[in-house]
Amino acid sequence: MASTGTQRLQDRVAVITGAGSGIGLASARRLAAEGAVVVAVDIDEAAGKAVAEETGGTFITADVASEDDVQRLFETWSNGTGGSISRSTMRASRRRKMTPS
Repeated sequence: MASTGTQRLQDRVAVITGAGSGIGLASARRLAAEGAVVVAVDIDEAAGKAVAEETGGTFITADVASEDDVQRLFETWSNGTGGSISRSTMRASRRRKMTPS
């Protein structure tokens, strides 16, 4: 991704859940422009990988509604090429079928 920001987050790690679309995608792009190393997290593998590629970051698949997945995502990052995490933006949405009372 071309750098257009101030680079104030140079070499800092930003974990962004829901990175494949919407606010998560916008956050990934913005933080990458500011110099952050983006860890794109999403349950949609294709969208997550696309964001990671666009931002020069890493993709980890996880469902943030699952405590086990969240733990695995941070362990995967820490045990891999990662290091310490500077920012974590968690966004989760669940579509629930509403039934009239």
